[in-house]
Amino acid sequence: MPTFPEQVIMLASDDVSLQDDIYASTVYFNSLRDYVYSDTTDDGETIYHSHQYLDSNALHYWLGKFEKTFYPHSPVGVHYVPVFIFDFSHTEMMLLDRKHQVVSFPDMVIGVQTEEENVRVPYKCNQRGLSVDGRDVTRQLLGGMIQSVWGVLPT
Repeated sequence: MPTFPEQVIMLASDDVSLQDDIYASTVYFNSLRDYVYSDTTDDGETIYHSHQYLDSNALHYWLGKFEKTFYPHSPVGVHYVPVFIFDFSHTEMMLLDRKHQVVSFPDMVIGVQTEEENVRVPYKCNQRGLSVDGRDVTRQLLGGMIQSVWGVLPT
């Protein structure tokens, strides 16, 4: 990725388990929300679905509150943008704010990835429901990082 003069991009990763880390568990459980929505089948039958999602504003708040526990050795005088990926091993649908895989903020990027291959989002095209691949958020994370670091508008 091309950079501006004097600009360096460094990447580091760390795996944190919700079972082993009290701060990660606190962030997760304080951001978890439930909702119910209805869907109409082709034959006119209404089906109600109950799902959970993560509230991105709550995640942003709690991740910021516990900032030093997740990345305690942040360099001084350097602009860094942490990227948090919640990678769930279950196959249930999980999105941010009920419709996004990635949400970017000026100071961090948050993404959700699951084992679900076909995650329905609340958008339609030609009256057909749309879905995304929940197993890979690489493209969406790259877009989120570009938004946070360089201020590019979302597409």
